[in-house]
Amino acid sequence: MNYEVKQKLNEEDYLSFVNHQLLSYFFRPLNVVMYGLIIGYALYAIITTLNFFVLIILAALGLLNFIMIYTTKRRAKKFYEQNESLIKMELEFKDEHLVYKNADGELTKFWYEFTSAKETDKHIYLSLKGQGGLIIIKEAAGTEAVEFLKKQIRENVPAKKVKLR
Repeated sequence: MNYEVKQKLNEEDYLSFVNHQLLSYFFRPLNVVMYGLIIGYALYAIITTLNFFVLIILAALGLLNFIMIYTTKRRAKKFYEQNESLIKMELEFKDEHLVYKNADGELTKFWYEFTSAKETDKHIYLSLKGQGGLIIIKEAAGTEAVEFLKKQIRENVPAKKVKLR
């Protein structure tokens, strides 16, 4: 089967993808364990030593994370405004791979290269290794193409990394 999809991401679509990528980065299992250990140790240190300097360090780490998230979102918005031609894309869903085309050229990704997938009301997010990924606007793709995409994802992406409806 072969499905062609033409889509143009608006600013809301692009920023929702950036938010998805940020959340998936911050809430990886190792990060959640590290956050738990840091907060647990800080609380233990405050209770046992009554030294509130640890609380100041914890607040500074929280502030640093907030600044990093805010800066990333601001840079994503600026990137969107400067590169709107890259946001207009054509996708081809084929049996063995997905072809992504935009102003920069063409990129082919086999279905097994995607590491996770998540579906929302409006989008399907596909993640690659690292921080790469792709957003599919379900309305632009159409029902048949979305069903084909879900089928390929379920067959090729590890089941525990797939959150489709």
